[in-house]
Amino acid sequence: MFAAAWNCWSGNAAAVVPCEIPFRGEGSGLDRLFSWIGLILLGAGLTAGCESKSAQTPGDRLAQALAALDAGELAAAEEQLLGYLQEHPESQVAHDELRWLYFNQFRLRDVERLAREGVEEHPGEHAYLMHALMTEFRPPVPQEGLPYLEGIEQQYPGQWRVLVALGYAHWQIGHLDRARENFNAALELAPSNLETRLTVAEFLLEQTQFSTVKDLLAPWGTPLAPVSPCEQNDRWWAIQAQLAMSQKDWAVALGCLQHAQKLRSWDIAYVQQIGAIFQQMGRAEEAAAAFKSAHELEENQMALNELVLSGAVTTPTPAVCEEVAQRCEFRGQTWLAKGWRTLGKRLRSGTAALHQ
Repeated sequence: MFAAAWNCWSGNAAAVVPCEIPFRGEGSGLDRLFSWIGLILLGAGLTAGCESKSAQTPGDRLAQALAALDAGELAAAEEQLLGYLQEHPESQVAHDELRWLYFNQFRLRDVERLAREGVEEHPGEHAYLMHALMTEFRPPVPQEGLPYLEGIEQQYPGQWRVLVALGYAHWQIGHLDRARENFNAALELAPSNLETRLTVAEFLLEQTQFSTVKDLLAPWGTPLAPVSPCEQNDRWWAIQAQLAMSQKDWAVALGCLQHAQKLRSWDIAYVQQIGAIFQQMGRAEEAAAAFKSAHELEENQMALNELVLSGAVTTPTPAVCEEVAQRCEFRGQTWLAKGWRTLGKRLRSGTAALHQ
């Protein structure tokens, strides 16, 4: 079963050609069970909301998406789930399955985006708030995900997103030649996909292949003239910062990291790197302030992590909801803070239902 595999942008640029990497001398079964129960209830017309409006057609489409997942046709399943969710944003079954699909392919930015959409679409609903927290604090493990991905590749080969995920998993485990092989195959199949190139660029940066990274990302402009959608992509800015640092161009590197940190305010690594660049530039006071901010973010994250791992957010009280909200607000996640405060108000009034 798909969700049982492990616990848990496509940007197009014109006239992009494949870029070969040269060789050189990151679900439970119970979650899926509930998904199928929801589908059965849906088919019986027992579920509340828009999923019960049509006698068969919506349920049939959702069933087809789940069947595609089990058959290993992840690209088709993703397309079907996205279409279904666009028409039925209230469907937790479709939301959960799409979340697992992203999660199992290490597409954490997509998981985060989906989590935010769920929280904003369902204000104060505990299940969506929980998923938004678990996204960060229980990330996927490459060693656990690799067998599932290899099975999908054998079952339904040639899916470029699966190949990217395989490349990432092999990279993290240390199988660099296998990673390079999978990344090359993915680039050949989807040469114009920004997220694919970003993942490959991060891989190449680790091996200090800076000129290849520049070639790989050239279609998306420069820090002075980025091509859409790079302006809103923190990973693109972070990679540009690394390229600038390799040339000791500290001013450009600083600007790029500040862009990345603005887009992902809770990312401690970005703040730490900003501090290190300030040090290189001889700006000691600003470096100290950045390191202090990084330390405060780390302390806040540890406290939030404890709330997650202790189970306090599983059966929260209004006080726990407020503490989570304050810690999310400190990280700049105002949308998530708002959701937890809404849940706290509902708990106080006795109108909230907790996700089990």
